[in-house]
Amino acid sequence: MSSCLVAKLSHYLSLTDAERAFLAHMEGDHLSLPRRSTVIGGRTRIGNVFVVREGWLYAHTTDVEGQQIITELFHPGDVVGISQLGCELSTLVYTAATDLELCPFPKEGLRDAFAYHPRLAALFFTFVTLERVSMLDRLRASTSMNPRDRVALFLLQTRARQSITGRLKKEWFLMPLSQQLIGNVVGLSIVSVNRALRVLEDQGHLAREGRMMSLKNHERLAAEVDFTDRDYEIDCSWFPDRAVA
Repeated sequence: MSSCLVAKLSHYLSLTDAERAFLAHMEGDHLSLPRRSTVIGGRTRIGNVFVVREGWLYAHTTDVEGQQIITELFHPGDVVGISQLGCELSTLVYTAATDLELCPFPKEGLRDAFAYHPRLAALFFTFVTLERVSMLDRLRASTSMNPRDRVALFLLQTRARQSITGRLKKEWFLMPLSQQLIGNVVGLSIVSVNRALRVLEDQGHLAREGRMMSLKNHERLAAEVDFTDRDYEIDCSWFPDRAVA
């Protein structure tokens, strides 16, 4: 199986042999988990970060009424747990949205990334900031957009992330999340999500076949909902060239 992590990072950087070897080490062990499994529990110590090889998972918390709030989504090629490294105990729960294949990597091993592969460390840090910005985009949408536009924004974000690792299949992308989980991401009820998807279909923006989706004329839809692709290009100008001796 080809490395989604290498595919994702190679989009931004021409990786050296040493960097590729370090990433291969990160993906050395495999762990399979079924859907709905807890990957990292709330208020537990994080001993590992995880590279996602296959499947999706999400990080979530709950509001005062017990409603689940999804804060982060992880696709193949993502590294899970980086955003929690500064905490003694995890502030979020990480749950498998689909069957998963993960590669656990001791968080202490990230010392080598900072010491010997600082460009990789800079990329990991940047990905955390990108997810935070995407979450802010969704938060802004939840206060100013109608349900159709909120769902459209989320689908555009999903399509953009899958394009980075070459997972678009003739403009089709995977959407394994249930409508309830999509609602938890964008702050809508399952009824509103279902209605929004049907509106997008009726307007000719969306096609669906099972768990696969395609956005027709996605550039026009992006303009309608003021979508900015946060993933295709990032600012690497500040990245170090090599470790400081």
